[in-house]
Amino acid sequence: MSGKARYPIPVDAKTIGKRLRDIRNGHGMTQVQLAAKLGMPQALLSDYERGKLRVHGGLIVAFTK
Repeated sequence: MSGKARYPIPVDAKTIGKRLRDIRNGHGMTQVQLAAKLGMPQALLSDYERGKLRVHGGLIVAFTK
């Protein structure tokens, strides 16, 4: 068995950021609203969505709440 995943995983920051933006938009939220809910500056959320920063696991958990 090879060590590769059998399904596609969005591993790059831009792909993950785009997915986060799509989910936020799907819930009808602005960056300002979501950033306030997560307790972070809107500019930081923008950096995540644009793939300038890679999202860590703790933030992904915060997105699910």
